[in-house]
Amino acid sequence: MSDVKGLAKAPFILLYDPIFIEYVGAAEGNFLNRDGKPTTFNALADKAAGRVVVTMDRSAAGEGVDGSGTLLTATFTAKNKGPASLGLQNVKFADQANRPLDIIPYNTVVEVK
Repeated sequence: MSDVKGLAKAPFILLYDPIFIEYVGAAEGNFLNRDGKPTTFNALADKAAGRVVVTMDRSAAGEGVDGSGTLLTATFTAKNKGPASLGLQNVKFADQANRPLDIIPYNTVVEVK
């Protein structure tokens, strides 16, 4: 995350190419819980489809967070050589009042060797 204001809810789908990489797991980064207030985190994978449904929420904390930091760390292993795409879908980041935040998600391709 970079220069976000008031982030309280961060649901999205992480898409990846299961031909080239295999999803191992995901861990919540230090951004949403940087002030020590409670958060919820869930990452549910569909490995055959190459997608991970991620929900992150700090509604119980009573307020969103500002700034920059790591939202999530996802771990993959190599399966086959080639260009593995990674992207985000259904990014619906919101503040504590459930107002949508303007977020520009980036997609990328990594070369598996």
